Amino acid sequence: MKILHCSDLHLGRKVSGSIYSQYFKARYEDYFSSFRAIVDFAISKDIDMVIISGDIFDKKDLSPDSLEKAEDIFKILKDANIKVIAIEGNHDRLFDFESSSWLDYLKDKNYMIILRPSIKDGKVFFEPWNGNTGGMVEIDGVKFYGIGYQGINFPEYIESLGQILDAGDRNIVVIHAGVSDQQTLIMPGFVELKDFSPFDGKCLYIASGHAHQKHIYALEKSKIFIPGAPEYWDLSESGEKGFFIYDTEDGSVDFFESKRRLKIEKTIKLETGNADEFKHAFSKMIEENPVETNCIYMVNVGIPFGTFLDININEFENEMENMGALKGKITVRQLSDHAKHDDKDYIDLYDIENSIVSKDEKFGKHSGSVVEVIDALKKISLQEDAFKIIDDLFDKITE
Repeated sequence: MKILHCSDLHLGRKVSGSIYSQYFKARYEDYFSSFRAIVDFAISKDIDMVIISGDIFDKKDLSPDSLEKAEDIFKILKDANIKVIAIEGNHDRLFDFESSSWLDYLKDKNYMIILRPSIKDGKVFFEPWNGNTGGMVEIDGVKFYGIGYQGINFPEYIESLGQILDAGDRNIVVIHAGVSDQQTLIMPGFVELKDFSPFDGKCLYIASGHAHQKHIYALEKSKIFIPGAPEYWDLSESGEKGFFIYDTEDGSVDFFESKRRLKIEKTIKLETGNADEFKHAFSKMIEENPVETNCIYMVNVGIPFGTFLDININEFENEMENMGALKGKITVRQLSDHAKHDDKDYIDLYDIENSIVSKDEKFGKHSGSVVEVIDALKKISLQEDAFKIIDDLFDKITE
């Protein structure tokens, strides 16, 4: 059986800006186009199954147009007799008081199987798929288990599933969890690699998501595969993005880059914030790296710490768009006093916030943890996770 694994499609995403702008309209279509390209690839390669490890939609509340476009693409898979197994990500997750989501609508149309664990008496169960609900489904001798987004509770769900997995079975786990490289505060939806150990040696393939760039993490005997979001959810995203194809017969795993909006990203470093210096550097950059039609052209400008870039940024962003870019974006960063000629010497937002918090009488000695919490709270979307992060912060500063 050949399985295509993708994740974080974010269908229906609407970027910031005027809804009447060409940028808004084009980016809205980009997410559907990227998924459609994956579907066309699956059909051309005689794929038997598509696994989507969460965040099919960008929001739980869909416009009729978004649902119609998504349904049209899933119908193509259905008509090609390609099965779809999906789980919920944090963007399409149900809350306790909600009975169904738009994923259930697609399930009821027989476009996909949605795997959800169940809770009984405080314990996690993965009941067999009964045609409507279930946390496990067996297809062609392979058992698929699903764990949608569980926020801070992922370790509990992983441990519960690990206890019932039989190393003698052909198991595939689908989970919407990133893998954290941090040793301190864990971001919501990210799990430390060691916490995946209950799956080790018991899975043919672990299909994960949540992180928006490609990652492969190795346990002792098993591997965790994160394909990344096919399209840029945020323009600052970098790294490889695409999908995996896993063959259950020979165990091979191949990665393919997704089709997405062309993004050109360049860096200009200035000795001062002088307008003439910037204009010269900008013209040289455009000459060496011309704007391509309908691309996203991003320019990172580095200036010495404490200086000011004396230009009208909108004027140059508009100039890039007049050259044919769908979007021109200029970001200004300040360089540290000891800056060298590489990006790591930029003073980023973390450094600025850490510098400010470190001067506080009460929180200064905990500045690193406080800034991590600030960053976490910016990114999370679920209130229950926010409370947990704040509790963790208070635990740290009251030690």
